[in-house]
Amino acid sequence: MSSEIEISELRRFEPFDSMSEDQLSIVINHSQRRVLRSGEVVFCVGDRDEQDYFLLKGQLQLVSSDQKSRVFSDEDPMAYRQVSKLRPRQYTVSALGAVELLVVKSFDYDSPKAKSADSPDYLEASLLDYGVDEVSEESENDVDLFREVQAALDSDDLKLPSLPQVAIRIGELVESDLASAESVADLVNTDPAIAAKLLRIANSSLYGSLGRCETTRDAIVRLGLGATRQLVMGFALRDLFNSEDKALRAKLRQSWIESLEVAALAMVIREMLIAPAYSSEEALLAGLLHDIGVVGLLGLFLAQPGLLKEDADIDQLIAGFKADVGAEILRKWQIADQYITVTEQAENWQRTHPASADLCDLIQVAILHRYLNNRVPLPMARLTEVPAIKRLPLKENYSPETSLEILKQAKEKILEIKGLFD
Repeated sequence: MSSEIEISELRRFEPFDSMSEDQLSIVINHSQRRVLRSGEVVFCVGDRDEQDYFLLKGQLQLVSSDQKSRVFSDEDPMAYRQVSKLRPRQYTVSALGAVELLVVKSFDYDSPKAKSADSPDYLEASLLDYGVDEVSEESENDVDLFREVQAALDSDDLKLPSLPQVAIRIGELVESDLASAESVADLVNTDPAIAAKLLRIANSSLYGSLGRCETTRDAIVRLGLGATRQLVMGFALRDLFNSEDKALRAKLRQSWIESLEVAALAMVIREMLIAPAYSSEEALLAGLLHDIGVVGLLGLFLAQPGLLKEDADIDQLIAGFKADVGAEILRKWQIADQYITVTEQAENWQRTHPASADLCDLIQVAILHRYLNNRVPLPMARLTEVPAIKRLPLKENYSPETSLEILKQAKEKILEIKGLFD
């Protein structure tokens, strides 16, 4: 059973969310809707088919070659991605109940022809020329890396970083009945570096000209217990973005600087909203946490250096898994669900949800403005194609001038945040 695919349905998924309507029209010509009965098999371990599957409705069961099983539903946070994309197939996938799939003839979604060419003829050429029945020598190492990380995630064997003790202890204290400015100050003072940073931020322009705080207690009174907890976590994160390995240290450094810029932009954009539902400190922490998955992934390479072949595409691996790994890290840390959503969905540009604008919407818009600020090509033709920017309750309707104002205000904020957290 099948029926015509709508462009709006394609836009639910990567990489179609960043394609033009002309390109999507060509994709539709190579797509079909497939409805499965319960128990019907989509593909088996070892298959080398030439179709890509995206879950529109229902639940799928994925069973690996060692019989480990997991369920994937259309409500899964990662349901905007292709189902088990590696070839040969790493899972046997079957329907649990009635299932509706989008089935697309495989092509190189990430090629410049498919994503950025002006003429849709380029996409047609990619669809006709590209096949996935064989894995090229150049990509074999990348496939091995994807398998290794996926296996580690599926078996809970991925070594995840721990939240620094000072952040854990302050979090526990703030949530207890014993919390007070004095008790939290006593605990913060056991880490002189964090105590000094709290004083610096309390006396910074972020909190206006309210008179100078001379003690940690004064700083905590000004900031509030909740903000203190979030800021301490932000300070503690800096040490995680480090490595003994020179190459990995450079990657972590890049990710940390990008996170600082996103955090600063999120704070700027928040000030342009009507009655935001989250504090400035929550916006800051969400920006600092959104890329935390990079820490877990690169930690895997440090623990298993044999994985890193000379020609391995680390960036591709990070892009493919940082959302999943980041969410696992935050669950391990027992961080609030709003931050887990940010980490999982930060780059799901066509994300939809029935509620009003949330913290993830803010971070998405901040990430896109970091692209603009650094002259990095956007992953879509126009910012207005992103639902998050439409949901944000800006004080004035969004226009290109809005982006210019955000970037103008962000210049000093980025420098200030880097000075305080780096």
